[in-house]
Amino acid sequence: LMPFEDYQVEIEVKAVGLSSFSLETLFLKDGALCAKTQTVHVFVSHATRKALDIPPDVSEILKTLAQ
Repeated sequence: LMPFEDYQVEIEVKAVGLSSFSLETLFLKDGALCAKTQTVHVFVSHATRKALDIPPDVSEILKTLAQ
């Protein structure tokens, strides 16, 4: 990827677990794939720094998007 260039970005929910979910991001230019990333987001307690279950309403939305 080059700075100041325009790219089309596509984001997809790839997986939903009990306390985490992963996103895949595609960067395209003129229909050609330029880069692909995968990020994992984990719900964590601020107080204990331990993983928390994804809230049910959020989990439902993520699962719907993952289909």
